[in-house]
Amino acid sequence: MLHSTRLLLALVTAGALALAGCSSADPANPPGQGEDAGAGADGAIDVPDAGVVDVDMDGLPDDWERDVGLDPTRNDADEDPDGDGLSNRVEFALGTQPFDIDTDDDGLLDGEEDRNHDGALGADETNPTVVDTDGDGIGDGVESGIGAPRTSSRPGIRGTDPAAFTPDANLATTTDPTKADTDGDGIGDGVEDANHDGAWDPSETDPLDLDTDDDGLADGAEDINFNGVVDPGETDPRKFDSDGDGLSDGIERGVSTPVADPDGAGPLRGTNTNRWRPDLDPTTTTDPTKADTDGDGVLDGDEDWNHDGRFDPGTELNPNVGDTDGDGVADANEGIAIACSGAALARVNLHRLASADVTLALPERYSEISILRRADGIGVGIMFRDPAADVVGFAVSKTPQAADLANEKRRNRDLVDGVSGLSNEQDRALITWDGFEGVFTTAAAQRNGVTASELGASLAGALAEAGALTGAITGGSGTPRTFSVAFETIWRTPQRVIVVGALAAAPTADATIIALQDVSNGTGIAQFSDFTGLGCDPITTPPGNDVLDLLWVVDNSCSMSEEQAAVAAAGNAMVQLLSTTNLSWRLALTTTDQLNGSITSRGVNGFTPSAPRATAEQASRAWAQAVDDLGTGGSGEEQGLVVGLAAANGALPATPTEDPTKFRSGASVIIVHMSDEEDFTVKTAAGGNDASCPENAGKQARIDALLAQYQALQANPSIAGLTTFAIHGIQPGTANYCDFDTGSGDCTGASQHGRAYVDVAAASGGGAGSICGDMGQVVQDIIRAGAGIASQLELSAPPISSTLRVVVADESGSFVGQPDVPRSRTDGFDYAFELDRTANRVKHKIIFYGNARPAPNRELLVSYRTWLDGSPEPGGPVCDCPTGQVCSADDNRCQIDPTCGGGCPEDLPCDPQTGMCEDPCHGQCTEGELCIDGACVEDDPCNGECLPTQYCDETTDPPMCRDRV
Repeated sequence: MLHSTRLLLALVTAGALALAGCSSADPANPPGQGEDAGAGADGAIDVPDAGVVDVDMDGLPDDWERDVGLDPTRNDADEDPDGDGLSNRVEFALGTQPFDIDTDDDGLLDGEEDRNHDGALGADETNPTVVDTDGDGIGDGVESGIGAPRTSSRPGIRGTDPAAFTPDANLATTTDPTKADTDGDGIGDGVEDANHDGAWDPSETDPLDLDTDDDGLADGAEDINFNGVVDPGETDPRKFDSDGDGLSDGIERGVSTPVADPDGAGPLRGTNTNRWRPDLDPTTTTDPTKADTDGDGVLDGDEDWNHDGRFDPGTELNPNVGDTDGDGVADANEGIAIACSGAALARVNLHRLASADVTLALPERYSEISILRRADGIGVGIMFRDPAADVVGFAVSKTPQAADLANEKRRNRDLVDGVSGLSNEQDRALITWDGFEGVFTTAAAQRNGVTASELGASLAGALAEAGALTGAITGGSGTPRTFSVAFETIWRTPQRVIVVGALAAAPTADATIIALQDVSNGTGIAQFSDFTGLGCDPITTPPGNDVLDLLWVVDNSCSMSEEQAAVAAAGNAMVQLLSTTNLSWRLALTTTDQLNGSITSRGVNGFTPSAPRATAEQASRAWAQAVDDLGTGGSGEEQGLVVGLAAANGALPATPTEDPTKFRSGASVIIVHMSDEEDFTVKTAAGGNDASCPENAGKQARIDALLAQYQALQANPSIAGLTTFAIHGIQPGTANYCDFDTGSGDCTGASQHGRAYVDVAAASGGGAGSICGDMGQVVQDIIRAGAGIASQLELSAPPISSTLRVVVADESGSFVGQPDVPRSRTDGFDYAFELDRTANRVKHKIIFYGNARPAPNRELLVSYRTWLDGSPEPGGPVCDCPTGQVCSADDNRCQIDPTCGGGCPEDLPCDPQTGMCEDPCHGQCTEGELCIDGACVEDDPCNGECLPTQYCDETTDPPMCRDRV
């Protein structure tokens, strides 16, 4: 009777409402659209007002149930027919649809927007009935990283309407859909992401970065009216340098502290301090909206050429004064403006690859660029080509296979030799601009019937040791020929070695050799996050010549006749080359027998008289005679390293006046060791004999002792330093280091690998050349290295050598109208370096040749591009990506991982749109239920076979249906 009464009351009430034209829903304020979408002030869900018809007494008005498709006669308030995580009761409170998982079609499930499913919208929740909760112009789904419409597997359940949905174009980045300005820089998210697609584009500011351009100014401090337009008087928050004068906006405005990262490890960012530099004098500023603040015709960045915000008198112009030195000559006509302006510098393009941790600075003529990739698609390097000169190069990254740099370099040499037979090898130790040890190798390579591109691809593939590579550059024509090859092995960490190399067909012109070495000598390579700056050095040439004393220690045993003849024949070319430099040079010879320290033996009378230019012919004849006088009747127990020490100690202390038995005060000293066998004292220390010297602690101890003695000589204050070079069998045999190596087969007889000679040379900053190669080329390379070591024209910063520019002033000191000195090793200038092992750094220098040699005390300006360190970690970039994302190997950005980290637990499918293991039932299944096709169903071990009068007995194996008692 009670049920009948309740039903009658409900029907009467419904009829009364209908007659009155009433409805349980207010059309002016539908559920979910008002300030209170069905929830009371205390957050509890409201029940229908008195008088609202609710036949089934489930708290849901019958009119609403009929409107949305529910049965008003069945108590279903706690059911969730669409499986979006919200019960019908909560859907009513919010104004959402119980048969639509995404009521507002923003790509977020209704239950994902009301995350705690309480029917009340918290401050950190989005509104499931409004596409854009925070009103910033970007849909909630776009801000949340939703890339595709959501669908349901349940029959009759609606998903996201594709026609109304906007996908996120970059799922790896998300903004806060409850905050109109996620990063708090004052500019709304919808203004920063101007096209509202969820992806940051270079034409936009970044809604997750307070300082998009990393100039030290917050985006809102540049776009001061927050409208996304660069208005007059504003700087561009998208550009590091708004006016393009070379100075960052922050430097011009005197910013000395960066914009702080607001959330540490969170998604928001401040200024990237790897790129940003502080203003060293915030009391002086320039106009960041005017490229030439003082209007003198010189860009602000060309006046403050080191871009530090501080005016450095004597080396810079003042960007706020038109005539800095007040001499009546406008700054535009001063040498610094002429030679060191950014517009006048050689341009380079930066090519980056995150997975290899490399950035290459290449001249624009290298127009063909390609990424070399492993079979799995990961980039291991970059290949490049200058099609006009057919110079081909590469840079590859790999895990070292040897324990140290020396052995890794030897391995790389073997890999190159396996692709193309090597000869004329020369090694030079160095330290890269960012502090990594390296070895620079030049050689000749023989390979028939291939183009330079094909050989370059083969060399890169062999050196990468990563299997077959894709992405190789093709082009050129192949004929049987020899190639000039140069490559550098750079030891970054025990987990990463970089090999950068280049090659060109021989015979190779001087300009091509320079170009080839510019891209392979290590000055043009950096880590992924590094960037470039400018260098400008005013230099005055010294009053006298650079001083070089060159001492040769030559093996005079019976096996050396052929090699001695080659050295004698190379003497004329050596002397001629010396005569084109700015060197005051002397030569001396001694033999591996001369243990008493004398540099006078068998008619060789100490150092030749100094010969800057006039005595070249005389010195050439004297050299040939001196080599001939060495003879080959010396001992077979050659002690070249011991003799070198004795000779150098005997020639010290140096004297200010010329003495044929002494070094000259302030001279750069070079000792060249030439032998076809290892130093005999090293062999005996290893417990070996003339033909055997195994690798052991005794051998290493002897080499270390010799190294210490040579290093002591380097520090002698009466000379400018001492460097050794080895002309030897530079490659060890397969069994041990005393096996004989015939090089490329062009040696008659054989040559032992002299590891001790090579190690001493590397430790002193010198290098090693093959005794089996073209002796003329080996000797010339040593002389060029010696000229660089002795040069007093040192640069203040490490240059990218391909960008060097030199201008020499006229006799009055004016640079106006003065031409650039050509880059040439005949009549011009070239880049050189000295590895100072005492200070453990490289001194970067220039040297002049021939008619380009400037007069003493002449002013010159050297401009160049240099590197700035933006990579504090030697191991390279590592994205700090959230769950579901991985680091892109190409550009070091986080991106969605469509494999969800390689797979998900069996009961959770991988959503490739988010990279997350998703629960299709959104956590709604209770104990005893399974999630199947997005619906929670009872876990039935009997697979639905039991009748209504039966139950499933899980205690049996297998479970059985039993009758209910």
